Amino acid sequence: MQGTQAGSTTYSGDRPGLSTEHTLGRPSDHALWASVVATLRDVVLPELGDGFARQSALQLIGVAIYARDRGPDPSHHHEQELSDALDALDEVPVTLDLAPDGPDPWVRAASLLAAASGREDEAAVEVASTLRTVLVGQLDRELAAHQVLVDAFRGRVE
Repeated sequence: MQGTQAGSTTYSGDRPGLSTEHTLGRPSDHALWASVVATLRDVVLPELGDGFARQSALQLIGVAIYARDRGPDPSHHHEQELSDALDALDEVPVTLDLAPDGPDPWVRAASLLAAASGREDEAAVEVASTLRTVLVGQLDRELAAHQVLVDAFRGRVE
């Protein structure tokens, strides 16, 4: 092994099937979590009997799979998506009591949905339909992204 740049090492190997030079750098988060999953699944889990320790290991595998596979935090995207929907609703001629014009889109959306609840006029129906479509879509994506945790806490992992 020889040093190259700070934080990486060049490995010269002569094993068949490998190139002669490999630059080893900092492993990705994905690679680290994949290693944790493999170790828990292939080494630790087979050594555990039934019971609390096994269930805990299954849950840890689920957490590690989630950490390995999750993408960037969707919070900003969700907030922007909701803000865009609220901006589009500004064109709807609506007079809903309890609907503040504050900067927090979550508070504004909740207030608009509460104010539209039980009303059947065209404006209230449009507000409810638009916001529910956005919010239910976000919830569905969040549930899908977290399904591995739900499965793991039920004792099922990949």
